Amino acid sequence: MKQIGMDKKIVKKKWSQKKLYYVGGTILLILLLFFGFKSFNKKIYKISASKISTKEVIEGKFLDVILIDGDVEPINLVLVNTLEGGSVEEIFIEDGIKVEKGTPLLRLSNPAVTMQYMNQETAIMEQINNLRNLKLSLEKDQRSLVESLIDSENVLAEVGRSFKVDSVLYSKEIIARNDFINLRESYKYQQKTVI
Repeated sequence: MKQIGMDKKIVKKKWSQKKLYYVGGTILLILLLFFGFKSFNKKIYKISASKISTKEVIEGKFLDVILIDGDVEPINLVLVNTLEGGSVEEIFIEDGIKVEKGTPLLRLSNPAVTMQYMNQETAIMEQINNLRNLKLSLEKDQRSLVESLIDSENVLAEVGRSFKVDSVLYSKEIIARNDFINLRESYKYQQKTVI
């Protein structure tokens, strides 16, 4: 038979679109239920009753340790400035201990200041030594001047005696005029040196 015109034979399909939606939805629902129960079972733990201990709850101090990382800052922070710097040689007071006014906290050492102090001490000792040497030198010079004065006075006394004796002898014309004049000049010179 030949078909004429618009008439066509319609072939009926085994699976309709509506049927496919129902089957797909059912499979999806089964999968969701399966995975839901599987994940729900993971959160449930089974423990035997003998391993569980219970106690009465009371209010009190919490006697457990909790480790926490953090920074603790002091209530009061006091910075100590020094006029001279240096390195810390010894610490007398540890962190967090209360101190009273006048309590030494630490000992600083400064080699540069120590060296400067030693150099100043050496310079002072040298000045004291120089003053001592100057004093000794002045005493020696004074002693030398006193000895020179004593010697000059002795020479003056001797020349004075000789001049008196020779004056008497010259007046009696026992010694030569030239010798008397030399002795008189020597006596005048000694008088000038002693004065």
